Amino acid sequence: MRIANNLPALRGWRQLIAANGAMERSMERLSSGLRINRAGDDVAGQGISERMRTQIRGLNQSMRNILDGISVTQVAEASLGEVSDLLQRARELALMAGNGILGPDEKRMLQVELDHITDEVDRILVSAEFNGRKLLGGANPVITKTLDGLRRSWLANAEQMIEAHYGLTGDGANLKIVFEQTGAKAAWVQGINDGTGKLTNLELHINLAMEKNPVLPNGGEPPQYTDRLIAHELVHAVMDRTMAVTALPSWFKEGAAELIHGADERLSVELGALGVAGLVGEIDTWDDTSADYAAAYAAVKYLHSRILAGGGTGIRALFDRLEAGDPLDAAIAATTAYADAAAFLADFKAAAGGQAFISALNLADSDPGGIIPGQTAETAVPDTETNTWDPLKHFKEIWPETASFTQVEPIVLQIGANIGETVGLPELASSTYELNLLGLDLVTDHTGALRQVDGAMRSVLSLRAELGAIENRLEHTYRVTAIQAENLTAAESRIRDLDMAEEMTNYVKQQLLIQTSTAMLAQANVLHRDALRVLMGA
Repeated sequence: MRIANNLPALRGWRQLIAANGAMERSMERLSSGLRINRAGDDVAGQGISERMRTQIRGLNQSMRNILDGISVTQVAEASLGEVSDLLQRARELALMAGNGILGPDEKRMLQVELDHITDEVDRILVSAEFNGRKLLGGANPVITKTLDGLRRSWLANAEQMIEAHYGLTGDGANLKIVFEQTGAKAAWVQGINDGTGKLTNLELHINLAMEKNPVLPNGGEPPQYTDRLIAHELVHAVMDRTMAVTALPSWFKEGAAELIHGADERLSVELGALGVAGLVGEIDTWDDTSADYAAAYAAVKYLHSRILAGGGTGIRALFDRLEAGDPLDAAIAATTAYADAAAFLADFKAAAGGQAFISALNLADSDPGGIIPGQTAETAVPDTETNTWDPLKHFKEIWPETASFTQVEPIVLQIGANIGETVGLPELASSTYELNLLGLDLVTDHTGALRQVDGAMRSVLSLRAELGAIENRLEHTYRVTAIQAENLTAAESRIRDLDMAEEMTNYVKQQLLIQTSTAMLAQANVLHRDALRVLMGA
């Protein structure tokens, strides 16, 4: 008999501890409903289950994303539905205007309603948004208004001024109008030397980022009105096609472009900064500063006055010689008392010549000093309006594509739980420009207006069809995603969830083991005590 250690009690205690731990784990599973509560419960199962949970949560979020996408298409389609209704009314007006019983006054009344319809179409397209994201507001309003100004007034009036006062016209070449969003210049003309000194592939670039208040009749803000800017650049375009412009100095080209509309405001500012002597000195170098332009303007204005003083027709006489093929030196010699351009510039810089001329200019009045005297900055370029997409008589306009300047950013939906599982909504950018609704004229061209409205209706119907197709697709995608989430949840449940019946059986088993272990431990202790008493009695 051994009495130092109660081995039966130790064995009973060990079994009790094991049964108690097993019952605690069983209670944990029963209370959580999970078979795996920690990695130690099932290392492989826990890893598989967590990856499945990641997918399930991703799919559930994707379902919410898809519902948002469906809402987007519904908002956009509803807006386009209203546009369709407005275009139906516009078509009715165009048909009404074709009725021979209506006179010009009645047609102008129809035009008023049509103008309001196109304005409302623009407003609907611009205001359609979802959660702050623009959906349909196609072209930036600056684009639409700039196009309207170019089409209705600025190009045609500038061309007429140049022809009337410079005697220059284009030759029917293409003039591509390009919209920019960046750059230090408000506008510029560029082309490719065709080998004769003239330029081909002409492009008129307009920087929309610097275009302010581009509304008729003048656009821009004082003193830099847009119509004056366009007149300046169109002088370059005409010169590029009518003479060996690459051989001409910058001071002459820029001064002639400034003279067409006048630049007294710029000249006044630069004189205040440099003084007369400093300003005329700018003519010797050209680094594209405002002072350079002011000096060039003053030089060409002085040259114009010297030709007039000699009995000529001013700068127009000089352009006649240049257009005929004379170099600048020969043209100046033929129209003035100067031997060449250098002699003229020497006189321009002289105190008794150009400096005296500049000092005598009245730069404080409202006249900007353009080729047409007695004007203001607002009227330096005439404000008459046309109504055509072909305003230039001597150039063929190539109008800009505006897709890259839309305010609508592409909307891409995350429709799956993994990277790359996306779908993009159809390109929704639209405006009265994209729909070709600018320039509708029921008074003089109801047939053309009807043709434009029909084209716009086709475009809108095409957009609505795309939206309907994508909405149907998203609904199918939602159902498929929901099924995937359901099946994956079932699979994850089989790995991680607890079989309650089985675990209850195990729980009862552990309870019985604890009770029997406790009883046996007590019995072992009693036997050990009795053995000790016997030994002590002996």
